[in-house]
Amino acid sequence: MTRLFEIGTALGAEHAQDRERFRTHWDVHVRHSRRMILEGAGRVASPGSVTILGGGSAWNLPLEELARQFDHVRLIDIDDDNLQKAISALPTECRAKVEIHVADVSGGLATDLVGRALEVIEKAHSSEQAAGDLAPLFGSPEFEDGGSIPYSDWKASYVISSCVSSQLTIFPEKAVMKAFSEKFGAELEDDFFSRNGSFRLRTDWVRRHGELLSSLVTDGGRVYWADTVAETPYLAEFGSEALSVAIDAVVNFLDQAYLKTFFTDAGKQVLTERFNQGLPGGRMSQAEQKRRYAWAVMTLVGENFIAPNRELELVTYIIMEAERMFPNARQPILEGGKLSQYFPASLVPEGEPASWLWINDPEGAVTLEGYSYYVDAFILRNSGTVASFP
Repeated sequence: MTRLFEIGTALGAEHAQDRERFRTHWDVHVRHSRRMILEGAGRVASPGSVTILGGGSAWNLPLEELARQFDHVRLIDIDDDNLQKAISALPTECRAKVEIHVADVSGGLATDLVGRALEVIEKAHSSEQAAGDLAPLFGSPEFEDGGSIPYSDWKASYVISSCVSSQLTIFPEKAVMKAFSEKFGAELEDDFFSRNGSFRLRTDWVRRHGELLSSLVTDGGRVYWADTVAETPYLAEFGSEALSVAIDAVVNFLDQAYLKTFFTDAGKQVLTERFNQGLPGGRMSQAEQKRRYAWAVMTLVGENFIAPNRELELVTYIIMEAERMFPNARQPILEGGKLSQYFPASLVPEGEPASWLWINDPEGAVTLEGYSYYVDAFILRNSGTVASFP
């Protein structure tokens, strides 16, 4: 459990850094998330308590509004540092209503997997033996339930899970990679987990997460469930062909843009330097100049050299053009690519669902390495069907 919590804290810190660095891009996701969460809260007839699974620092949650509307708020995550920060940011009168549970929100699945994997690594005499024995764990094994996890204490009239369920397998994977490296001084191959069934494992855990949500919401309550279902534009393996398409897209975008206010003052200077960097001798055609200029602009993304809203428009345009030219640019994170496929029978959609693009890392988007995600979000009501977890 300690190893899992260490990874959770480390990833939480990285998440916070990315949030600050790419704030303009993340704010789109924050606005959609908060709007949908508050809409779900408004549908709860008896706002007694709310349970938030994977709340972390609550950066995309309307935590203060929830604390004012509900009698009791329960934040559950493995990242204690960010949970404490979330509470400390609240007005004094709201803090007494919020309690922290440092616990595994997978319902014990991640804890069980990490425990098994660490035992394999500890007993292995070589990195080859360890890798061979670890591989079956990331297929579709049977898992123990949460054991001592107090599910009954987590029951609430409103249960929130925002971009958590499809990420649950990442924490065990990171913990295993760290333990493996520490013991053997070697790294697991980049595709080790995907090659050994992590996609199937993720799919299974998302299904189980839906069952957990259903088991926690009280009669007449509501569930807010949102998650990333696809990554885009995932085209790095296509190399120069795909990147050339991205450059052409930027040329077209800049031809229609008002460039006087497009860059910051520092950005104008850096743009000139990068355009001239390694400039070949001889005259360039106008088309070549435009493509070089477009390439130089792409290198500025994510560095605060472009006016925030203009950068958001540019990156979104690149993603849309990449998907138009390469239909496989959008890669599913979940089998089937839709969160609704994983609803248990006991949870029924209510109201209009929402879907949006979350540009998580704009630098990764312009280099076509992915890191932008499509999010599906739903408000669900308890249909009265009995549900259990696992």
